[in-house]
Amino acid sequence: MQFVTKYYYWDVVHDGNLKDRLEYVTLSPLILRSSSTERSLTPRSWEKKRHAGQWSDSVVRLDLPRMRASTCALRYLWPLIAAVVVEAVISPKVFIIAFYGDEGNAWLGIPDFNLLAQNITVPGISVKFPDVHCTEDGSICQLVAGEGEINAAISAFSLVVSPLFNLTNTYFLLAGDGGINPKVATIGSVAFAQFAVQVALQYEIDAREKPDNFSSGYIPQGSTSTDSYPRYIYGTEVFQLNDALRQHAMAFARTATLTDSPVAQAYRQQYANVPEFAPALAPPAVVGCDTATSDNWWSGALLGDAFAHFTTLVTNGSATYCTTQQEDSAVLEALLRGHLLRRVDFGRVLHMRTGLRLRSPGSWRERRR
Repeated sequence: MQFVTKYYYWDVVHDGNLKDRLEYVTLSPLILRSSSTERSLTPRSWEKKRHAGQWSDSVVRLDLPRMRASTCALRYLWPLIAAVVVEAVISPKVFIIAFYGDEGNAWLGIPDFNLLAQNITVPGISVKFPDVHCTEDGSICQLVAGEGEINAAISAFSLVVSPLFNLTNTYFLLAGDGGINPKVATIGSVAFAQFAVQVALQYEIDAREKPDNFSSGYIPQGSTSTDSYPRYIYGTEVFQLNDALRQHAMAFARTATLTDSPVAQAYRQQYANVPEFAPALAPPAVVGCDTATSDNWWSGALLGDAFAHFTTLVTNGSATYCTTQQEDSAVLEALLRGHLLRRVDFGRVLHMRTGLRLRSPGSWRERRR
């Protein structure tokens, strides 16, 4: 069992006439260990260290006068030790990330595991969904990050840096619903993405004022035409995930039977007279295709085609515009930064979206969700 302390700070009063310092104090629920060093350390600073791939106990660095360890502990450290809140670190095998209530609730009541066995309040995540849910043994956990890019990014990064979890060997499953392209798949299909594209990260002009030769009002940043690669790159335009992991997940998912219904079958028949929408007529399936992120909940054939074009453009033709949502690029950026901090492994991230809405062939309106 590993332990960490929550981040609190204490001022320690000491006798300035005593020159040397006790510099390292390691706290655990059972042991107080101390050692001396030659370096001068500033008061009120904390450090996390990793040893052999595991997070160590919290190390508190304090500027204290020299004295026997027992005397020092009694006189100076007992109030600090009494104030420290110590909690067990949870090391999940899988972390599910959903984005609103219905997506989160879809994982409840499953006989194989109980996500409500532990409910852990994590500072910094969505105020609408303030608890992370975990099984009794902590092997499976779930975060409901909140909707929209800002909510999703802040919630995901707050999880990544939380001292309550060791996520270094955790697999992350981004699991939600969204719009789906009827040229690629149908309602109820489950799509695993290799690429996530932030499609609205472009210039936009009012479509009523666009040049006649522009297909939409969106123009890649730094460019003067819709067909030019963006010259200004922010670094979040495209995320590419581990395709070997994705292929393994899709193969496993294809052993499941997806839900279909007479209502869904009747809905699909709207596409019978539109040849390019033939995939929309098929039963639900597990498919490999990519995802588009935007805070804007867009509608219309022109916007759909414009974002499909941008998806192809910025991935050099590697990505297939398929599902649409409002959060995933934001979560992936948070996880990528966590990878750079050695808090998570970005190679263990899976993206999964279920098609909830299709483009209507009558109005050609694309509804997201």
